[in-house]
Amino acid sequence: MKKIFYLFIFFLTVSCVLMSSKKDHYISAKSSDVIVFDLQEENIYVESDRNSYVEENILITLDGWMMYPPPLFRYYFFVQNADTMKIKCGRNQEKNYYFKNLVFKSGCYTLMLNFDTKKSILGNQIETSEHIQNILFQESFVQHEFGLDECKDIYFKDMVFVYVDINDTTAVKLDTISEELFWED
Repeated sequence: MKKIFYLFIFFLTVSCVLMSSKKDHYISAKSSDVIVFDLQEENIYVESDRNSYVEENILITLDGWMMYPPPLFRYYFFVQNADTMKIKCGRNQEKNYYFKNLVFKSGCYTLMLNFDTKKSILGNQIETSEHIQNILFQESFVQHEFGLDECKDIYFKDMVFVYVDINDTTAVKLDTISEELFWED
């Protein structure tokens, strides 16, 4: 009986250790798009009231949906030291985006996307840490090619992203603009 008791204590201890060592990171993505910026430099953060997560050169932010009609542009503010990069991005909502090769430049910019050349990739195709791959986005919007769209819990590695390579000038146009034009719709 004593051996059974010790065996029970052993299995209880092992299971508790295994459960405590597996710490998933959860992010509530309800009514939000998941936006990933692959920054070419470190020590850049997003200036935002949105939820954001930074690890090395990967910046993940949530972009809440707006009531219809949705706005034509989304605004992103990046800070490095005392400099700010402001991006006015023409993009659709209800889609997750992966912006690759973003180089920090102080000033105001428009980022226009050519949706005719749009490509999609899975999160596991984005070069990130294992920790990021295993972030669970709760109630994330999932679009299906055919059928009903839904909100469900999904890991980063299984999410579908619109792939935007900033260096691809056939699909992306990043232009410098004045501060006045930045705030115009």
